[in-house]
Amino acid sequence: MKEENPSSASEIITGSATDTDKQDAAITDSFRSAVRHTVDFSKSRGCPIARYDAKRKAAYLEYPDGSKVYHEKA
Repeated sequence: MKEENPSSASEIITGSATDTDKQDAAITDSFRSAVRHTVDFSKSRGCPIARYDAKRKAAYLEYPDGSKVYHEKA
């Protein structure tokens, strides 16, 4: 089996860029899936979901019926 020689010091530490990109993508996909599952589970139990409206720059609770209650600034 031929041993590959990394072309830079960063590749020695982190592996090739494509391997790192694939690992990052897998972690991101896993995280998004977990969040989606948690949100769906919470909605099915009737719990509100905390969200953030970037246009209004305000946090709000979204209830399973779709209603939103914005948090008022103190």
